[in-house]
Amino acid sequence: MYLKNKFKHFLRKENRREPNSLEQFQDQVEKDPANARSHLKLAEFYQKKREKKKAIIEYLLAADIFAKNNQYAEAMAIYKQVPKQDPSLEYVYLKIADIYRKMGFLGDAFAQYRILVNHYDKLGRKDKAFEIIGLIAELDLRKIDLDERVKKNEISKGVETVISLS
Repeated sequence: MYLKNKFKHFLRKENRREPNSLEQFQDQVEKDPANARSHLKLAEFYQKKREKKKAIIEYLLAADIFAKNNQYAEAMAIYKQVPKQDPSLEYVYLKIADIYRKMGFLGDAFAQYRILVNHYDKLGRKDKAFEIIGLIAELDLRKIDLDERVKKNEISKGVETVISLS
């Protein structure tokens, strides 16, 4: 009788939902797909389980939701972590530059665009490099403070180099 009760207890315990399980996080995301924190929790779960691609997808979804809701600090924190896991995601660098621009940090946006121009130049993708140069041209550089103008002069020399390469 004792063994039978122990076995029943064990089965009940097995059937209970493990806290912080994959199903629980997926249910939260399904119930409220616009909740960035749910995506973030799911991403962290995947990260712990070493499912890198799934984690990155969820991190990017969370960051996109934060950015849409003008929660730029939260979005930026996530976007800055993603390239450490997969540096080939060019989309992320554009998002970082876009957030910097929206927050008024034009010098930082400029620096991110410069990274992309150099990246595309190294890959021989002049078309993409010129596309980014077009984004740089849209920045209102008069709003950059004095310290940032010094950086801008250095960056514009890099842009001139890319233009002369074509």
